[in-house]
Amino acid sequence: GERFSLINAEFRRQFPIPVLGIDEQTRVLKHQIPSWNSMFEVIELCAGFGGLTQGLATSGFHTVVAVDSNPRMTQLFASQSSAEMITGDVNEVSTLLKIWDVAKGANTLAAGFACQPFSRLGDQRGGEDNRALCLRGILGMAFYLQVHSIVLECVQPAAQHSFVVEEVNKFLEMTGYHCSQCDLHLSDIWPCRRSRAWWLIT
Repeated sequence: GERFSLINAEFRRQFPIPVLGIDEQTRVLKHQIPSWNSMFEVIELCAGFGGLTQGLATSGFHTVVAVDSNPRMTQLFASQSSAEMITGDVNEVSTLLKIWDVAKGANTLAAGFACQPFSRLGDQRGGEDNRALCLRGILGMAFYLQVHSIVLECVQPAAQHSFVVEEVNKFLEMTGYHCSQCDLHLSDIWPCRRSRAWWLIT
């Protein structure tokens, strides 16, 4: 069946007939039936310089829109990619609507969420650090855009942090998505000691 996301609508009554309140601020996002091609179209959030885009390209994926809150990062990204660039906050509805206008139908979302709240070299304040809230925004975007695959990356300590575990589990419980998480150790291929946590949510 057809699926819609209703943005800035008011749910007023469920029984006996559902009633919604809408006004000039309401947006209706109609989701297309996913295709094989749309699975290879990517929305990259918290994009930085585009590391995830470069890695995904080696597997045949194509980033159609990239978002970062830092305009310097979006400029750097644009220098090596033809994707549409958006400077914005992943927790803002206005950013969601800009993404929708560009990337209708893209069915994979990738994001490297803020590492400072979880890194051993960062402040390690977890959910008490406002930057950690970008994870909530990323998962919210994934739901409202109804993507079928979500690829998340962060520093390895994030995988065991209670804030991250609770946010991911809450998302899975509410949406019915499934998650596979693993750690990849860069020392297996590069002369370095860095490890990264990865989540594949489908």
